[in-house]
Amino acid sequence: MKRLSKKVKKAYGIAVHLPRLVAPKTPLFLISHMRARTTLLSHILGSSPEICGHNETHFNYHGRSSYIGLKLELISEENFDHARYLHDKILHNHDVVKQRFIKKLRPKIIIVIRSPLPTINSIHIMNKKAHNEWPVDKTVSYYLNRLAYIRAFAKKNAKNYMFVNSDDFMREPDHYLNTITNYLGLKKPLTKNYKVFNDTGTAGKGDPSSNIQAGKIINTEEKKSQKIVLPEETTLKLDAEFNQTKELLILNSI
Repeated sequence: MKRLSKKVKKAYGIAVHLPRLVAPKTPLFLISHMRARTTLLSHILGSSPEICGHNETHFNYHGRSSYIGLKLELISEENFDHARYLHDKILHNHDVVKQRFIKKLRPKIIIVIRSPLPTINSIHIMNKKAHNEWPVDKTVSYYLNRLAYIRAFAKKNAKNYMFVNSDDFMREPDHYLNTITNYLGLKKPLTKNYKVFNDTGTAGKGDPSSNIQAGKIINTEEKKSQKIVLPEETTLKLDAEFNQTKELLILNSI
């Protein structure tokens, strides 16, 4: 019954908004893992009048019909009608973009990864604050599995994405924002300042920390006293997988 209700709501939304839904708009996907500063980059992207969307929807993209779901999700945004791109970020292996979707709709894709130890630590701290603390081995497994997925995705989509190293982005934001601006062909350049949306900083809507509400890039690192300690064997494996992924992404990026 619940599934039927969703179908009815979707059908009603399509009927009401049909003229606006058929307007051509290019998908823009940020493919990454948790705590790679993607909320920050999504806010910067979503602050452009040419890009609609700044959150993670947890949608799957199989073909043209599944893209309607993203359009219905974003249609109430004030810049929907004038935006060239509709943006979503994908951080989990259960949320997928199928190759047939990519072939038919030709999305713009940005892949972002962050070095392992700060990522593992940040996931641990975020979940602890949310009273949903993961065991360390679960966090490590998520990160390694996500890198494996990203490598496979990059191989299938060689020269069809832009790669951003999250740590390099924070060191050279102007360079990367200029590169992304050119990649997307935006009329106005992206800047280090961004809009603070109604749901910015809300749990379940990306980064829940107070930093994201600053409306500008703030480069911070977790306090040393908060850092978790991993076995040397685990650290070496994480570093090896990250470096392997980074090298492959650089090789196959535009």
